[in-house]
Parts: sequence; structure tokens; C-alpha cells
Amino acid sequence: MQNVTSADSGLLFKALFLNGIFSAISGIAATLFPAAIGAFIGFSNTPLLVSVGIALIGFGALLVYYARKGAIARSQAILITVLDLAWVLGTAAILLSAPSLFSGAGVTLLVVIAIVVFAFFEIQSYALWITRAA
Repeated sequence: MQNVTSADSGLLFKALFLNGIFSAISGIAATLFPAAIGAFIGFSNTPLLVSVGIALIGFGALLVYYARKGAIARSQAILITVLDLAWVLGTAAILLSAPSLFSGAGVTLLVVIAIVVFAFFEIQSYALWITRAA
């Protein structure tokens, strides 16, 4: 199993760290304040928001762990990057198929989050691409 280290790509590990912090903060907010967030975005399924929040906390913690460790299996870094793309595509699918589930502010917030996650996807993809021969 080929590893990527922070010596190979500081960019990848900075992106993983920031992605992890963003994910964990989002998850903490969804877990601690599901009713308030639900009211803001126009989505009243608070158990689902809590579940997504817990998953984001775990995902964020894992990313911060790998970023601090300074080494990750290339396959794991690729999986994390693919999961970011899946988040963006899932958000697009939900918003295109059922936009009425969310308020205008909710749609805006989900689009902004998807843009941030897509930026992490792009940065991580680029970092993996430039280290592919390492």
C-alpha cells in the first residue's frame, strides 16, 4: 500500500486538516443545535440532522488525525476525496429533486457548503495528482 506523506505533499495535508476542521465544526453545530439549524434551513427532521452531524464529527476527526500524522495511504486519501465529491453530488441531487424541502436560506447554505466541499475535492485531487509518481 503506497503512502503519501506530508513531505510528498504539504498541500494535501493542509487540505485534509482544513477539511477536517470544517467537517467537525459543521457536525458539532448540527449535533448541538439541530432544531435551530432545521428552522433556519427549513428542514424539520432533527434526528437526521443529528445523525449527519455525528457522521461529520467522525469524518472530521479522521481527517484531522491523518493530517496531524503526516502520512496516509494513497487509497484512503483517494477515498476521502471521492467522499467529498459524493457530498457535492448528493447535495446537488437533493436540491434538484426536492428543492421545496428547504427554505431559500437553506438552499443558499447548502450550496455554499457544497462549494466549500468541492474546493476541498479539487485541492485534494490536485495534490494527489502531483504526487502520483512519488
